[in-house]
Amino acid sequence: MLHTNRSTLFIISSDLSHFKPYLVANDFDTYSCQKILALENQLNAEQACGYIGINAMLAWAKENSWKIQQLGYCNSGDAQISTPSNMKNKVVGYASFAIYPQASASSSPTLSQEQGQTLCHWAYLAIRQAIHPNARDTNACIPQPEDYPEWSKVPAATFVTLYLDGKLRGCIGSLAAHKALFQDTQHNACNAALRDPRFSPVSPNLLEQLSIEVSVLTPAKHLSYLNQAHALWQLRPYIDGVILSYQQNGRVFKSTFLPQVWESIPDPIAFMAHLKQKAGMPTDFWSNEIQLSTYQVEKFHYVRPTP
Repeated sequence: MLHTNRSTLFIISSDLSHFKPYLVANDFDTYSCQKILALENQLNAEQACGYIGINAMLAWAKENSWKIQQLGYCNSGDAQISTPSNMKNKVVGYASFAIYPQASASSSPTLSQEQGQTLCHWAYLAIRQAIHPNARDTNACIPQPEDYPEWSKVPAATFVTLYLDGKLRGCIGSLAAHKALFQDTQHNACNAALRDPRFSPVSPNLLEQLSIEVSVLTPAKHLSYLNQAHALWQLRPYIDGVILSYQQNGRVFKSTFLPQVWESIPDPIAFMAHLKQKAGMPTDFWSNEIQLSTYQVEKFHYVRPTP
């Protein structure tokens, strides 16, 4: 199986070995599967009746540096539970594989821990200034635009998440890069503290108790799929953030979960159900018109300076 975009899917259907004894078929098919996994396009008719299509697909995948994964293997003798293996004389082998593109390198900035801590500190200063607009503490002033380092001026999308005693206290972010990294971080920090509709604005006394996390997003990649099961199979728990978008009768449903959400919802089915619920949709709703995209993040936690 191979997918290139939302409207293109190739399925190569074939048996493996035919009418060999059970144990012989297992060994024979294991060798064939090893060749397929190595993208060796040299199968013959004895190894797979659809060898021509399989060889063509393997050659294409190897030329384009796509990845392959074996999903399963069995033969028809496995269905004969009560029959001893040495009496299964004529079986047919079956295996399934998925072929897909390797993840491309991210074009978003890769930051050092020091740079990440600086971002978090700027987020803290932005919140502090928004809460204390007349403060005159020169040790806690936001830099002037011209004073920011070049690495922070690259356009980037960020999320700023606030925690209080380990519990969520605000989270606002951007899904696309429209501002410089330092600007997007500060903008989202203020919104997370003061404009998240789920929480009251952060008070001056509360600010010093908050933990601040800044996530820098990679560009989102459109996910191609045939159905919900196919989409869920492609998601990588703890790695992928997911964007869901759907339009119906002029109404737009949209939501996202950062990769961090997998820590509390590790099951892909439940993850998708909560994502739909967040968008305002029924948890059991599905339509192939749903648009899904994935992204990854670099995340950094604010470490308060020692007094």
